[in-house]
Amino acid sequence: MNDTAQTLHEEENTSIQRSALKKMLLGRRREHIGALEEIDSEIAELQRKLSEKIDDARRRRQPIEEALSHLDALLQIEGWAEAQEDGLHHSGFLGSNGKAPIEAAYDLLTTLGKPLHYRELALRISESGVHLGGKDPAATLLSRMSRDDRFRRGPERGLYGLASWRMRKSSSRKRSSKRPKSRRTQGAPASQQ
Repeated sequence: MNDTAQTLHEEENTSIQRSALKKMLLGRRREHIGALEEIDSEIAELQRKLSEKIDDARRRRQPIEEALSHLDALLQIEGWAEAQEDGLHHSGFLGSNGKAPIEAAYDLLTTLGKPLHYRELALRISESGVHLGGKDPAATLLSRMSRDDRFRRGPERGLYGLASWRMRKSSSRKRSSKRPKSRRTQGAPASQQ
């Protein structure tokens, strides 16, 4: 064989080898993609099942948590808060950082240095990992803050701050410009009024 023919033959073999290599690599790629899709499908199914179990556990937990919250509130109202110091603390009312919701609210307001709407306050506390509990966590927090002397309503509806701050008093209701007549002048003749 002359050099040109041999070079042509080698190029043809190289082209065939490259084509075979490409085919093999693409086949392996498809296998790997198929394996990944299978695993992703398995992960999605496990996540769905786990999510269902978590939702079920949360549904079962909610009424118990509410009952515990009510019991704690009754103990506090009756002045038996020391009964809660019996070592039987429920970790569900504490966040991952070990804070109770009311303490987290106090710390957040202290850090912010300004009043915040109670719903925004509840949202930020929940985002920080502290569990508020109740059907309406914001209302639960509001109830707790209204019983704690460290908190005070702000100048606008729904705003709450710290009692140590100098805030304008909130006007809970707009006063009517019509004044009721006093009893003494209601029955008197017009000349005496």
